[in-house]
Amino acid sequence: MPHDKLIGHKSNDIQDQLQAVNVLDEGDPLYDSEDDRAPDYVLEELDFSDGKTQARPPVSLSIYSCEHRATEVPGVELDAFAEKTKALLEDFLAEKETAEGVEERLKKMNCRLFHDFLVKHLIRISLDKSFDDQRKTSTLLTLLCDTKVIGKAQFARGLEGLIQRLQDVSIDVPDAANLLATFIFWAEDDSVLPAQFRERLPEAFLQALPEETAAKFSDQLQTLRGLKEGPMGTFASDVVGGSPEDAKATLAGAGDAARSFGHEFVRRLLLTAMERGDVERERASEMLNSLFGKEFTADDVQLAFARMIGSIDDIKLDCPRVAELLSKFLLRAIVDEILPPVFVNDLLRLHTGGATGVQVLRKVKNTIRSSGRCLYSRYRKVWTGTDETSESYMLFKRQVVATIGEFWDNRDAEVVASDLQEMEPSPAQAAEFVRKLMHFSMERSTKDEDSAFELMRWLYGEGELCREDIVGGFDNFFRHLHDISLDLPDARDKVMTFVDWAKEEGMLPRRYKPPSA
Repeated sequence: MPHDKLIGHKSNDIQDQLQAVNVLDEGDPLYDSEDDRAPDYVLEELDFSDGKTQARPPVSLSIYSCEHRATEVPGVELDAFAEKTKALLEDFLAEKETAEGVEERLKKMNCRLFHDFLVKHLIRISLDKSFDDQRKTSTLLTLLCDTKVIGKAQFARGLEGLIQRLQDVSIDVPDAANLLATFIFWAEDDSVLPAQFRERLPEAFLQALPEETAAKFSDQLQTLRGLKEGPMGTFASDVVGGSPEDAKATLAGAGDAARSFGHEFVRRLLLTAMERGDVERERASEMLNSLFGKEFTADDVQLAFARMIGSIDDIKLDCPRVAELLSKFLLRAIVDEILPPVFVNDLLRLHTGGATGVQVLRKVKNTIRSSGRCLYSRYRKVWTGTDETSESYMLFKRQVVATIGEFWDNRDAEVVASDLQEMEPSPAQAAEFVRKLMHFSMERSTKDEDSAFELMRWLYGEGELCREDIVGGFDNFFRHLHDISLDLPDARDKVMTFVDWAKEEGMLPRRYKPPSA
């Protein structure tokens, strides 16, 4: 059993990183979050070690990750910031404001955390203007980088965010790909973009370029296509097929090309694993964990996940479950400390992936907020605790029956909490515990139903159960309702009483609706 103190400490640290001025509506269902317009801010770098356990070095914060750690609340909300900075750009282009004046007004807004969004926002506005205004916008952004108002990582992340929205932008600006390539060339000339940014441009973007511009990227496009046709597919197949050493050999054989396109190897692995079962997905997560900091850098992992979110609607055509599976891969990567939690906020701020991507990111963020000390124990087993026919799952079921049976004898909630910590249930297993607790109490008496709910409420308050466990437990119950009703004809009435109680205590979203059986 992992050190309980460490697990709680890590979970609290992750939640600290995801704090926002206004949290998500606590009444929203976990899988149907409403628009969260409050700006996010993050805290200082975190130490995951408790002094006894060997911790992984802090996740590298490089060109695609947040380089600024703001302890202050941004001066205005993101919508207001967007309006104010649009007016700033208009004044600058009309020569009503100098670059120095823009810098000072930005500093007064005190919204440095939003400056990746600022890059994306100003470039997007300029695409609707003249070539001269686009050049002036690029010059302004360079000056803001030179004076450290905008960090280079923020510049790269903002430009990447706009490139990922190319398909949408091109509806209004047909020449968007070529114009964005021009911004990249200008930024390189001004030394505000690292060389590897150009090397890692997505294939879809390169394919959208006119022939003359595309010729400048022909070598990297040819290399990328060669990797996709050979080593990338072999690597992913070896991993999910249970041949990790072969996979590592394939990666090593690709040499420098693999290091330049590590993010594409990670992306192919995730896509391949999503097409398989949970056993294969566990292998993929384990491989990412073992290769992180060695063959795969922080940039590789973060860029791969960012582009998965960015293209989620396209992936959904071939993988209808992509939203569910990608959210689990994200949570597992955060738990394994190969993604920094603030990565979620970065993508949310840039509206990565449109409506579908934002929904996935909010689900991940809301899950972290609601999970408390359960986060690590649950999502380390997000893939392994799902096979109800496995020997380990059968053992878990026997332990649950024994734990609940013992509770009827001694009414000791702390013993139940201790048993749950020992069991380390996966999300599916924790939901089954909740379902069986309700079911078994209904077979006994009204008094025991009251005791079962009080136990559930106490475990929730102590952080031994999280909201996802509760929601999952009720969903599980309703899916089994037909069978349960054969022995308990009034089971629906009883469970609806539990639903009302749980909503009153804030354990279930106010708008929770039972799933269809």
